[in-house]
Amino acid sequence: MTAFLVFFYCATVVAEPRTASPVRLLVETDRDQLYPHSQLLITLHIFHDAPLPELVDIFPPQLEAGRVRTLGLPFTRLESDWEEAAFHTTQQFALFPDQPGRLSIEGPGLRIPAQEAHPAINLSAEIPVIDVLTPLNQTDYQLPSEQLYLDDRARQVTDDPVTYLRQLSLTAIGTLPGQLPDRLLNAEQWSNYQLIDRHLDEFHSRQGVTSQLTETWLITAHATTPDLHPEVAVHWWDTQANRLQYSQLPTPEMHFSSQAHNQVTAESTADRAVAESSAISPSASMTDSTSMSASPWHPFWLQGGIAAVLIVVGLIAGYFGFRSRPVATTQKSQQGTPKPATQPARPKAAPAATQVAPQQISLEYQAFMQLRDACQQNATGSARSALVRWAACFWPDRSISSPASIYQANVSQTLNYLLLDLEHHLKRPGDGSWQGDLLLEAVKTLRRRRGL
Repeated sequence: MTAFLVFFYCATVVAEPRTASPVRLLVETDRDQLYPHSQLLITLHIFHDAPLPELVDIFPPQLEAGRVRTLGLPFTRLESDWEEAAFHTTQQFALFPDQPGRLSIEGPGLRIPAQEAHPAINLSAEIPVIDVLTPLNQTDYQLPSEQLYLDDRARQVTDDPVTYLRQLSLTAIGTLPGQLPDRLLNAEQWSNYQLIDRHLDEFHSRQGVTSQLTETWLITAHATTPDLHPEVAVHWWDTQANRLQYSQLPTPEMHFSSQAHNQVTAESTADRAVAESSAISPSASMTDSTSMSASPWHPFWLQGGIAAVLIVVGLIAGYFGFRSRPVATTQKSQQGTPKPATQPARPKAAPAATQVAPQQISLEYQAFMQLRDACQQNATGSARSALVRWAACFWPDRSISSPASIYQANVSQTLNYLLLDLEHHLKRPGDGSWQGDLLLEAVKTLRRRRGL
């Protein structure tokens, strides 16, 4: 029990929510020192003899300078080995202080509204002393994170040998989205790179806050240096090891065909020709009009250049028109458009909900309902089996048949984290009871994004 009370502060308060039963508040912190903008996990333990009222309000800690996140929903279980308490409710929070010094925190606590003969009750627990350290080297202290992952992948645009889509992502555990860099890829010197999408995501789990930055770039073949591309690299401060880290990934392979090189070279020549022709003065144009008409090859050369430019403009306009459609339409165009019989079949990504056959939608819904029931019952074994069945229906093209195949498919990093937590509790049931609310919420989010 001594090890369990490290960084704990116990505040015992007697209250009467419905009966004359005591309520004990206990605060757990995962550390007693941290750096600015890094994560402090706080768990509020509530021990009570009788069930809490339905209208009870568990309020988060109040931080003078910083940000607070409430992680998930409160969870109640029976507790038989903690003195005389019969119920144990927990609620987790993540704190991100801004300034160094002694951390000033109020709460967390519990509000029980007035009911019948019992007055309203406010219970507040105190947090142990937490020190926010000043970084020794302000230059090295950037992007504080407990763990950081980079991902960089590229794929060729369908039926377009000249264009690739490159998607990069940075995932940081114990970091708020505002701490992530403005750009993952510094491509200002690369004229064939164009940023078409950038978005931030924030996820909550038992590890705290996980932030993700994703960028999508449109890449066209370069006439002179087709195989040179910028690399993704980032410096970050490891809050676990207390040192500066450097993460870098090699550039994904992008092979432009010789046809693409020739096409880009022709387009570059055509662009120069159009620019030169537009720079000719009006008098010179009138003077040379006779000689241009007399030349049998010059008009064809110029027309061919203009036609090539128009083709490129049409391809780019079509691509951005494709990108501007609603989400369901975009997925349908990318993933489920039937190909003519003369073209070979290409691998498809997960189809949109509007494309899936009614029978497939029904199977996915049935699998989701089974997963929902298992998560609500906090049944680890049933939840793992139901998750595999649901994932196989939700991503039918990924050949998912086991938890390992979900990891290999890499369809959702958040889902991978929660599945890892689920399997940890299956292998080590003594580490505490598993809660299915976070997994269920993650699955609901994936279904909402697809319009289900």
